[in-house]
Amino acid sequence: MKIEMADFNLSAEIRTSVQANPSLKNREIIEIVQKKFPKQTINFKTAMVSVSVSRKKLGLRKTAKRVVKQKRTTLKPTTMVGTKVSGNSAGMATLSAAKTLLEECEGDEALAVQAIRELASLQLG
Repeated sequence: MKIEMADFNLSAEIRTSVQANPSLKNREIIEIVQKKFPKQTINFKTAMVSVSVSRKKLGLRKTAKRVVKQKRTTLKPTTMVGTKVSGNSAGMATLSAAKTLLEECEGDEALAVQAIRELASLQLG
């Protein structure tokens, strides 16, 4: 029985050899295929990849689970020190100015609010 080059399929031959002898090492499987087809030139690296892929597809080799690294999210400050107040949040500079105003008004909140309103009306007008 003469085997022609068109009849040779490396991956199919390796697959059948792996199914027949799953406990053999990769190198031994390639040697079996080479003995079966002595006139064929077989690229060793390609054959090793083919053996590995066929083992994986047959479920003989477990694949490692990939560990996905999660990016750490950093909290960005909504306002920076010394910047303009946005919405209801106040920056450090604004808070320290409010503290100073309360100290000047001797802790009277109504007087401090009245002073801020008068200042705002002067700046707008």
